[in-house]
Amino acid sequence: MKRINAVIRKEFKHIIRDKRSLGLLIMIPLFMLILFGYALNFNVTRIPIAVNDLSKSAESRLLVDKFVKSGYFVVSENPISMNKASGLMAAGKILVFMEIPHDFAHYLKKGEESKVGLFIDGVDSNTATAVISYTHSIIALFNEEYGAREITERGIGFRPRVWFNPELSSRIFLIPGLIVYILMIITVVSTSLTIVREREERTIEQLIVSPLGSIELILGKVVPYILITFFSALMILALGYIIFGVGVKGSLLLLLFSMMVFLLVGVAFGVLISAVADTRQFAFLIAVVFTILPTLLLSGFIFPIRNMALPIRILTYFVPARYFTVIIRNIYIKGVGFDAFWKEFLMMGVMAVALLAVSIKKLKAKLS
Repeated sequence: MKRINAVIRKEFKHIIRDKRSLGLLIMIPLFMLILFGYALNFNVTRIPIAVNDLSKSAESRLLVDKFVKSGYFVVSENPISMNKASGLMAAGKILVFMEIPHDFAHYLKKGEESKVGLFIDGVDSNTATAVISYTHSIIALFNEEYGAREITERGIGFRPRVWFNPELSSRIFLIPGLIVYILMIITVVSTSLTIVREREERTIEQLIVSPLGSIELILGKVVPYILITFFSALMILALGYIIFGVGVKGSLLLLLFSMMVFLLVGVAFGVLISAVADTRQFAFLIAVVFTILPTLLLSGFIFPIRNMALPIRILTYFVPARYFTVIIRNIYIKGVGFDAFWKEFLMMGVMAVALLAVSIKKLKAKLS
């Protein structure tokens, strides 16, 4: 332990002297939290809609008012013709065009169906799908309030309730995944680069000929970065609550324990990369291709795994971040216990042990 502590102190001194790297390790999580929290938002709001109200009746004004008061739509042009709407939609200035016919109020008063034209820009399929969903809800509300189609008369009472994320806020969904992403980046990159740097600068030979064993050298090199990464994760948890009001609903102790196991996976990847790469540039490239990109794309952080093609879904089972993403969202958002994700925890633990064994063996062979 004395020899390991000596290497840890040496590494901490090096980190403190390199103020730029230390600043990046601390500032990158904060920067990414703010960037992802504000820029990456799956909630579709403030949709620009143009309206051609040919009816100009109290009923048509009520319908337009329902769209505006929903909070999802902003009337950017009113009135407007079909030809002009086509040009504005092509230019990206509006996403939706609604045309209310002359006889809109007439048919409603007679108790008959009145058709409304709704034209949607379908380039962004996610936004288009959200617009269609919002429109169905708004028109159902209009019909219910106007009395054209009373839902209760059909014998069906439809009152949806949303669990775990009642506001349907994408930030609550993204911040736990962002923690996974940042932990993987910092742990893998910092661990791999610190050992490769020693080999590039020819200082690794001094450590090899010292009384240090291979395991002691590896532990001494990676422990400081585990502690720094763990501190970064705690900072994200705190700032996520302070800035976005997203707090941990489940057991904080269980979350931190799971986080430590995931950090071991990241350290193992970093050690394995340092055993393969001879330069820092090559080590960083390997880290991006085999850890950072899979964590971003194949972990369920942004893109749902269930929507992926079967070969890609099979590939995700080899991405450790997939399992920790499930774990952290279960604890963070749902507040459930260990029984809800013990399979994912077991898989992540097996990966951590296997990767550590392989990476240490490879690095020992490289240093010998």
